[in-house]
Amino acid sequence: MVDAGGFSRGSDPTSVVQNEYLVKGMSWLNYAAYNLGYRELNNKPSVLKKMEMDYKVDFLSANIQLKGTGKTVFKPYIIKELLTQERGKSLPFKKIKIGIVGLCDDKLAQLRLSQPEEPVLEYIDPLLAARSIIPEVRKKSDLVLLLYYGRYEKMKEVATEVRGIDIVVLGGETYLVGRDPKEELPFIAVTSQAMGKYAALLNLGLNNNKKIVQHSMRQAPLDESLKDDEKFARLAKDFEAASQNPSSH
Repeated sequence: MVDAGGFSRGSDPTSVVQNEYLVKGMSWLNYAAYNLGYRELNNKPSVLKKMEMDYKVDFLSANIQLKGTGKTVFKPYIIKELLTQERGKSLPFKKIKIGIVGLCDDKLAQLRLSQPEEPVLEYIDPLLAARSIIPEVRKKSDLVLLLYYGRYEKMKEVATEVRGIDIVVLGGETYLVGRDPKEELPFIAVTSQAMGKYAALLNLGLNNNKKIVQHSMRQAPLDESLKDDEKFARLAKDFEAASQNPSSH
């Protein structure tokens, strides 16, 4: 499971508490990676780093750097290795490596790159960053998954011009994904509906060379028919209590 970005509500005291409880809950669900968009980057880098460390999660951003250094603040990508599961017949391979890259743009809103008493950050155009990082990830991976937060057209420019991207999970202009059924893209573009009302499930069919030969996606509604999980219900109550007095958190 991955998050394309946009989970943060902001950087005010109440939102900071909400961000922490969201990440804590998502860590319980074993999310593989979290992309950082402008909402997340409104928070202080030190706050994000602390959450990353406290909950042992991977925040990704391949195009936000420490100013003047060329070094990324967060991991630009990770490689996840998945083991195959035999279901009644032998499989041609035992594992598959998935490279997950995080990018964002500043087209939906300006990125806050300067915070008091924090290192100064700078934004690198995602197309330039992708040209640099995707070939490296491609060499290490069987499939390349791009987490992108921002404008649909900018994402399409990046993933079309920089070859080697198999799948894009988009946050931001999610409503544009799949809107034109005649549009042909050299990659698979998917998204999930906003506000956690659906879980988007992507199924891939691979050939013996680990190339995608078919795919399908469905949106699973998360509605009142689902039974509350006791652990998460308790987390929600803890958040409600903590949000009443966020300054003490």
